[in-house]
Amino acid sequence: MRLRSRLSRYVSRQLQGAFFLALTAFTAVFLLNFLFRLASQTIERRVPFRLVVGFVLVELPEIFLFTMPMAAVIAVLVGIGRLAVQHELLALEAAGISRTRIFRPVLGLALLGALAASLLAHGAQPYGRLHRQDLVREIIRARDVGREIDPGVFYQRLADAVLYARGAEESAGGRIFTGILLYLETPRGDSASLVLARRGRAEFDRESGRVQILLEDGEQHSWEPGKPEDHSYARFAHYTLSFPPDPAFRVMTGTERWDAQEFLGPALVREIASLRDELAATTSPGRRIALERRLRKARIEWHRRLSLPLAILVLSFTAFPLAARSRRGGRFAGLTQGILIIVAFALVHLTGRSLAEDGRLDPAVGLWLANAATLAWGVVLWLVPRAEGAGVLGRLAARLRVPLPRRAARATEAAGGGGGAGLWGLLFSRLDRYLAGGFLRMLGAAFVVLVVLGIALDFRRAIVDIDESFTSFPWRLVLSYVALSIPEQLQTLLPIGALAAAGISLSALARAGELVAMKASGIGTPRIAAPLLASTLALCGVYGLAQETLVPAAAREARTTLDTLRGRATANLADSGRRWIAGSGGRMWAYIDWSPSDSTVIAPSVFQVDLERARLLERLEASRATFSGGRWEFHRGWRRLFAPDGTSRFERFGRFRSEATESPDLFGANRAQLVFGRALADQLTARELWRHTRRMRQAGFDVAALQVGLFQKVVRPLVPFLLVLVGIPLVASGWARKGSLYGFGIALMITLAFWALWAVSSSLGREGVLSPVVAGLMPPGVLAAAGTWLLARAR
Repeated sequence: MRLRSRLSRYVSRQLQGAFFLALTAFTAVFLLNFLFRLASQTIERRVPFRLVVGFVLVELPEIFLFTMPMAAVIAVLVGIGRLAVQHELLALEAAGISRTRIFRPVLGLALLGALAASLLAHGAQPYGRLHRQDLVREIIRARDVGREIDPGVFYQRLADAVLYARGAEESAGGRIFTGILLYLETPRGDSASLVLARRGRAEFDRESGRVQILLEDGEQHSWEPGKPEDHSYARFAHYTLSFPPDPAFRVMTGTERWDAQEFLGPALVREIASLRDELAATTSPGRRIALERRLRKARIEWHRRLSLPLAILVLSFTAFPLAARSRRGGRFAGLTQGILIIVAFALVHLTGRSLAEDGRLDPAVGLWLANAATLAWGVVLWLVPRAEGAGVLGRLAARLRVPLPRRAARATEAAGGGGGAGLWGLLFSRLDRYLAGGFLRMLGAAFVVLVVLGIALDFRRAIVDIDESFTSFPWRLVLSYVALSIPEQLQTLLPIGALAAAGISLSALARAGELVAMKASGIGTPRIAAPLLASTLALCGVYGLAQETLVPAAAREARTTLDTLRGRATANLADSGRRWIAGSGGRMWAYIDWSPSDSTVIAPSVFQVDLERARLLERLEASRATFSGGRWEFHRGWRRLFAPDGTSRFERFGRFRSEATESPDLFGANRAQLVFGRALADQLTARELWRHTRRMRQAGFDVAALQVGLFQKVVRPLVPFLLVLVGIPLVASGWARKGSLYGFGIALMITLAFWALWAVSSSLGREGVLSPVVAGLMPPGVLAAAGTWLLARAR
């Protein structure tokens, strides 16, 4: 009895460390986007820090519900796999202890995990969803409109209005704007007006969501489109404009919405029963359709809460025979197999859920499909006689494994150099080839694992966002989006993979005693780091080339495909409304569209204003405008000239050559800004982004965000090198002896800390708190300084 109790404790210890490390790693991957959201909300939008942190915390139960089954797979494959690799399972079997007995502590821990996940699913998650709505309302009500309006940038979040301010001053009551232009148009387009003011401020009513613009010392011009001869003018000392709340405020702060995920466990059961009774009693076809849709969502949520916790048991049951069959590959082979199992399970689960939501599968079938398939596979693995290897996944993992030599003598022999033929042997010693080869093989394995995990996350994002208008599941669009997202993943996956590869490969060398042998032979940490850094730098060059060729085009196509899946018309396919550009000489351009093929502005309206005195000097309307000979030529239109006293002179023209000299590139730059949005830096090459930044500055737009993105784009290819520079001395200085999983944990923590710093500095740069140069270069600069200092002090 004591022996069996000791055996259970021993097996449990093998699983616990791997489980918590894997749970932390997977949760961190899901939370990575929240780092950028947290920085953006608190720094750029002035949302209180406690609200954003609270929003992240209420999301944790739902994230844990997904990551706990993943962590269970990794824990079993890594923990039991280590026992198999070191022949401890074989020794236990020789002592008469069966595999079923060894599985008991695994089953016990899986039951505890399933119980904890059930509590999360039926209690913590719906409780978090309830409070999530309250937090969203608070975040929306904490809106500071004055902070949203940036000087020199056209602000278009007001209903049927565009606001432009030349400058801003800080005061105790908020920001005071100077040199204001406000263009208003009714929703039906039957009237429009232009308001100019010397000073003004914005106020937001947190209860009603209405926005008030309070203006001082200005004038208003009003007209009816289609009647250019009619025009009214008025001067004012004070003028207040009120705007209704935006749609997001009305939706999130209005009446309570029905959401199946907000019902606690018993309440959800009662809701399903109530919906069934109401559905049986109703005779209205429209009401029946609404009730059937609501009932289907409630049943999907109920089966999801049951299937995901039990997935911990099913996946542990299936992973155990795979791990027990392992003879080679070590922990990282188990990690590779685990990722492949997780991805396969996630794809089946998400596909089944999507088909259930579309009504093509019953919720009981769609939500349990992945569990049933995995359980069937596990039964086969338990019943089939044990053999070397572990089937298809085992052979694939074996190909991805990194067979590092385990004898220190070979490392010390390698230190002598020599050997090898050709240019490779002349340029690099045997030690360099030995260290770099192991690092690159490990990087390849780590990168494959990360890409597969990234594909699973992108697949989940795609099918969750599919628009209800699709009559059949859009497999082609989903797979296209997943494939197009892979190049963009390089910017985050390559740094993580490089640091993980360095940590794991050095950990393997340390556990084999090879690092000690190298140091005893006089080979210090800088010499050991040299081939790893050189290999990483070469990979940085390859990534830099991809960033300027493959990544931008793929990112643009991925965004277009995702918009199509969401049922949105992408900006480059359909764009409506007027676009605004601030030109030279006080000219403000408003136009419908831009044709780059013949440098033609379609339906331009040009307002020449004196913002300092808040006066309109000239207004010009035309059907089109073309650029030739350094000037703009307007066709079939009219213009109105205004005197200082407000009187005006109206004239029509067939063709008018103006004094406007704005470059046609400004209109193309403005279109690119509308097409690509905030993710512009990732969708342009560095050269294109530099040109676009210069043009947008000339057009009167705030280019701080573009400049931050430009500097980050220049230094991003060096991030893997800098992370490895920091990681090598940390791992090689003694931490490596704790194992490859410990090295992977170090890599994960360093990477998360870096991306957190990256997110904060980006937001501070966009807000103007830091200069774009500092915001873009500070994170890699900190890494470079820390890595150089650590490497210089390493023994």
